[in-house]
Amino acid sequence: MKPVATLKDVAMELKLSVSAVSRVLNDKGKDIGLSDATIKKVLKTARGMGYKPHSQARALRMGRTNIVGVCLILPPNSLSDFNFRLLSGISRTLVEHSKLMLLYETEKPEEAMKAMKHFRESRVDGIITTHRMNDEYINYVNNLIDEGMNVVTIDTPLPGIFKCPNVAGDNERGAFLATEYLIKKGHKKIAHLAHRTDRSSSGYKRFLGYRKALGSYKLPYSEKLVFDIENIKNPYPAAEKISSLSELPEAVFAWNDTSAFTLQRALQKKSRLEIDIIGFDDREFVRFLEKPFPTVHYPRFEMGKRAVDVLLSGENRKKDLLITPHLVMNDDDEIKF
Repeated sequence: MKPVATLKDVAMELKLSVSAVSRVLNDKGKDIGLSDATIKKVLKTARGMGYKPHSQARALRMGRTNIVGVCLILPPNSLSDFNFRLLSGISRTLVEHSKLMLLYETEKPEEAMKAMKHFRESRVDGIITTHRMNDEYINYVNNLIDEGMNVVTIDTPLPGIFKCPNVAGDNERGAFLATEYLIKKGHKKIAHLAHRTDRSSSGYKRFLGYRKALGSYKLPYSEKLVFDIENIKNPYPAAEKISSLSELPEAVFAWNDTSAFTLQRALQKKSRLEIDIIGFDDREFVRFLEKPFPTVHYPRFEMGKRAVDVLLSGENRKKDLLITPHLVMNDDDEIKF
């Protein structure tokens, strides 16, 4: 392979200083009194030698690196199709803007802080990060913002904890749509397989959407129809409670697709398949089930794309941006709202 010509190589070929050649290649040859003939000769020689300017060096001279730092703080074993959509939305949009991505993925806030320090030292043009409710991490990120770093967060549960825009999916609205779907199918006794860990969690917001839909259609709310999942990794005990009821609800809104599938299996084991189930998140595995159920598409790809657009445009400073989910039927059902 032919060696790549450097600025020094071009200068030696022309018997000019490196500084003079650099000025010509940056359209500043006239500023140092070079003639049109010399400028033309420099440009022709550089092209002939195959010289290509170092994009990062040029970017640094212009006060930017064209690199965006991305730090995904995720629970263990969570690099699934669900989070791949988020990363895909970020990376594809950065490519559209001719930006490079410096990616860190971790489950520990202390590791995320190391990533942030690396981003700062690397002089990235901006940072996109998911959240962790860790005071030291939150304070560090806010200090970076105070220093002038451009930051956008994704899916932060509590508005205002970071001094920057936050892009999230509208969990409450998505749950409303799911429950409304069941209501419009004629169901009145609708249970909820819930995960209400705290009032800032996505599970609690989905519970609120469920209650809001019942209220909007003047259906009574009953705590007896809410079955809480205590351990997010094991929804079976709560699903078993529903499947063992002497009188089943007409339908169930499950807080996510994994719990919906667990309930479906629990009912199948007891040959009790007469109720409708709808999930949430639009996980890839659902469409491959023997009996796929409807679900809510949580807009992870769209969130990643929007985060990049907001970061690079500087728009909506300190605002929370919610992206509305939509229903996915996974069968031949037609729904008209």
